[in-house]
Amino acid sequence: MRLSIFTGAIAALAAGLAVSAPSLAIIAGQQDDFQSGTSAFWAGGGGGPIIVETGGPDGAGDRFMQASSDGAGSGGRMSIYNREQWLGDYLTAGVTAIEMDLKNFGSQTLSMRVGFKLFSSPGSPGVVSRVPISLPADGQWHRTTFLLTMDAMQILGTPTGGYEGMLGGNAAEFRLLHSTSASLTGNNIVSQLGVDNVTAIPTPATGLLVALAVFGRRRR
Repeated sequence: MRLSIFTGAIAALAAGLAVSAPSLAIIAGQQDDFQSGTSAFWAGGGGGPIIVETGGPDGAGDRFMQASSDGAGSGGRMSIYNREQWLGDYLTAGVTAIEMDLKNFGSQTLSMRVGFKLFSSPGSPGVVSRVPISLPADGQWHRTTFLLTMDAMQILGTPTGGYEGMLGGNAAEFRLLHSTSASLTGNNIVSQLGVDNVTAIPTPATGLLVALAVFGRRRR
């Protein structure tokens, strides 16, 4: 009986958090898998990302998003952004990492980072991955984890509130980019990048809360 009451309370709490969360704000466990056939508010790159109908990590019939860069001009950099569901208060939501499947279709290794910009305009201050993840040009899908902890992120310029401000809801743009140095702009390169299953990874405590809520609903 006590377990039932406890799990019911946890489920109610989780449901309340979901209801009170702002529209399109970050929520632990959320995922963009692009199976709807839309780019889910992702933009940027050379002409904007497209949805490829098949060939994702799960094989035939698994849609994924593909971004391109031509190495020159406005579409020269491998850099895409989201100004909707990947913004919000990561600290309160308990999200400490973002995982995604990445595939390098180009001929050069990509140095992948994630970052948060205070403004959407060029040259905006913010925070970015301190150390890039090397994505080989092997035409294979790689499950990749970007840590969002203070030690893993480097502050660029003077964003309002520093690290806590950027991860606490002050950011205007979330960005995925190829950059050999710590930058929110990135480097020019001719390449194509596959992206799938972008997932907000919670802290262990938040993950337990979600799991208990699901367990409670199933028992009821």
